[in-house]
Formats: sequence, C-alpha cells, structure tokens
Amino acid sequence: CWVCLVCWVCLGVLVTAYPSDSLQRLAEIRVDGELVDVINVEEAWRIYLNTKTPNPWTQDIEQFERMDRENPPPQNAILFIGDSNIRLWTMLEEDMEGLTVINRGFGGSQSGDLPLYADRIILPYKPKAIVVGSGNNDVNAGVATEITISNYHELINLVHKALPETRMFLLSTKHQTHPTH
Repeated sequence: CWVCLVCWVCLGVLVTAYPSDSLQRLAEIRVDGELVDVINVEEAWRIYLNTKTPNPWTQDIEQFERMDRENPPPQNAILFIGDSNIRLWTMLEEDMEGLTVINRGFGGSQSGDLPLYADRIILPYKPKAIVVGSGNNDVNAGVATEITISNYHELINLVHKALPETRMFLLSTKHQTHPTH
C-alpha cells in the first residue's frame, strides 16, 4: 500500500462537490486495481510529497511554466487540458483553425491530477473555455467511476470559483486496452 502512495497515478482523489465543505475529502488507494484503503486526501498528499519519488508530472508542469514565461499564451483562449489524448493532439491549432487554443495535456495523467495543477496550468490563462480530455487513465487503472466524476466536480468548482465566466466541456472517456503514452 505504501508503494501505491508513492505512485500518484495509482491514487484516485474523491471529492464530493455538493456541498464540498460538509464532506471529508478522501483518497482511494488501489494496488493492482484492488481497493486497499481509503484515507483522508490531505494525509495522502502529505505522505506523497514526503516520499523520495519525484512527482511524475513535475517536468511537464515546469516545462509549461517555462514556455509560458518565454512566450506568454494569450488570455481568453480555449484551453485543452488532460491526458495523452490532448498532449498528442499535434494538429490542435490546425483542427481548431480560427480559434485561439492552448494545449496543456500531460500524458498518463488522471482526472485527480487536474485540480492539483489548476493554479499553475489552468487558472493563469484565464481561458474563455476549457476542454477537458481526461479519465481514460482512470478507467485503465480501475478507478471507480464515482471518483472520476467527483474529480471533475472538484475541477469544475475550482475553475468556476476563480473564473465564473469560463465555460467547460468534458470529452467522453473511453477504455483503451493499449494506451499510447
């Protein structure tokens, strides 16, 4: 179970959004897809941050921040955020011709990763719309549907609290037998 805590990809975060203040935030811990334990998410996050294993998304997030410092993206654009399906969408600008888009996909991520990095790679852009392509890795890791939905609720609430005019669109989730990341 401790090995799983070190690997954030294996940790699905459960946050019930309605009403978020009255319910405890929980983390579901799975090993090989089997539920092992449910603990307080703040405790899980503290344990994770104190491990020697680097965060799997640190380099991706820092690269986005570097790119943003060197070439600040336009605000009021359409932000595409999510897993490898977004990251590998190399023709995004061409496919969305006439629209200003930003691609911030980081391959292998799960729905619970998006709220964690919202303050670094979502909110600063002040996008007019956000397209979320995440959840496929949740399905492949055996994360309960309720947890993925709760993660979406957390992200939506977080964004709408900071950016109430921003519209959000969720792409459908599919099961992949052979992930491309």
